[in-house]
This record gives sequence, structure tokens and C-alpha cells, in this order.
Amino acid sequence: MAWADVVIGAADDDAATAVAATSFSPAEIAELTLTVAVAQGFSKAAIAWGPAPELPTMTIPTPGD
Repeated sequence: MAWADVVIGAADDDAATAVAATSFSPAEIAELTLTVAVAQGFSKAAIAWGPAPELPTMTIPTPGD
């Protein structure tokens, strides 16, 4: 979680960067960073697009009625 905060800019934590460097390989750090960045991008896009339109309710009758 600390690494995600560093990636999104919520924290500038040298300790989190050091822990990530010792805990994960460079490829794993790249994958984690990309995952966090894509998730943040989708979150911002969803806010920009606004809520989904109201969908009509479909009533399906019970068989035999």
C-alpha cells in the first residue's frame, strides 16, 4: 500500500521506495506500478464520464402465470 501511495503521488516516502526495492524485483515493481497507474486512470475516467444512465426495469413473468 505504501508503494501505491508513492506511485499516485500521495506520499514522497524514501522508506517505502527502499522497502519496495528490497521486496520486489524490478519487473515486479514495474508491474505493480503499472497496475496502480491503470487503476487510478480508470478511477479518474469514471468520475469524468459521470454516472451510468438509468436503465429501464424489465419485468419477466413467472412461468405458468
